[in-house]
Amino acid sequence: AVLLLVIDWRLGLVAILPLPVALLAIPWSHRLMNRASDRLADTRGTANARLVEYIAGIGTLREHGQAGVFHERLGKALQDLERDQMGNELAPAPALFTYKLVVWLGFSLVMGTGALLLARQAVPPTRFLLVALVALQLYATAAELSNHLAMARFASRTLERLRALFEEPPQPEVE
Repeated sequence: AVLLLVIDWRLGLVAILPLPVALLAIPWSHRLMNRASDRLADTRGTANARLVEYIAGIGTLREHGQAGVFHERLGKALQDLERDQMGNELAPAPALFTYKLVVWLGFSLVMGTGALLLARQAVPPTRFLLVALVALQLYATAAELSNHLAMARFASRTLERLRALFEEPPQPEVE
């Protein structure tokens, strides 16, 4: 970004201005991910409870003809888990799409402004080409940043859950 300002301050400013706007989508993606992640954790807990309930009581359930009912409850819990897992993966998509859209629109704005300056002979062709190459690298890096931030947020939420799990008191031994 600084190099763009040095090459041509007008195009450098045009290149830098969309980036803070794009960054506004990052907290939005975190909120979407957190909501979906919390929902997934609840669903996972329910599915685990249903599975343990089914496995632990399968003998008794069969004796009383209730295995089918509990099997259906387990199946529903697993379907809910699958749905929420997919939702968790897709949750940040609107915010990440918006981020990348703004980033690449910013690049288009730089190219359009540069082409206009070039047509008016306000910028030499070599300078415009240099700005285009540097801006392309800047925007490609900025676009990739959203993927890394999303992965870091997923990892952070997982780490929070692991810490909470380790803070839980140990379960009593079953004899």
